[in-house]
Amino acid sequence: MRFGYVANDVQIEAYVDRLDFHHDAVFGVFNRKLQIVALAHLAICRLPGSEPVGDFGVSVFPAWRGRGLGGRLYERAALHARNEGVEVLQIQALASNVPMLAIARKHGATVQRMGSESEACLRLAKPSLESRLQEILEEYWAHLHYTAKAQARAWSDWLAIFQSIRQRAISATTICSP
Repeated sequence: MRFGYVANDVQIEAYVDRLDFHHDAVFGVFNRKLQIVALAHLAICRLPGSEPVGDFGVSVFPAWRGRGLGGRLYERAALHARNEGVEVLQIQALASNVPMLAIARKHGATVQRMGSESEACLRLAKPSLESRLQEILEEYWAHLHYTAKAQARAWSDWLAIFQSIRQRAISATTICSP
């Protein structure tokens, strides 16, 4: 439901190629194997003469849905948008995308239905020292958490190699024994 249709690899690659990392932010959740299981994109639109607007989208792998990852990524994107001076965070979604609209409503957004589509808007508070410190802390914890997973993965890979060498040595010893 992320794009309103089932997107193929070519369409997703084109979408990724259009990401503007000077104005946008991408947030992800990784599993223990360091595979992305949830990903959010916050596009910040700054048109001359109007207030900056953030557009939020999220994708969560089916096996990981229902665990609050989309909501947590929405909170993270809203905090970042607030600290970037965005006044309104919006979501464009099909009216049938109940999980996405539930995330928006749960976090205080107003939802308007327009035929088969819906728009959710959340007015953000002005940035404050507290919101900026909160974002710094969340970024620190996210980096720490990812680093811990990466180190655990490296340790696990090293142990697997060691175990393989050990098994081959045991097998070689068994074959060579009289």
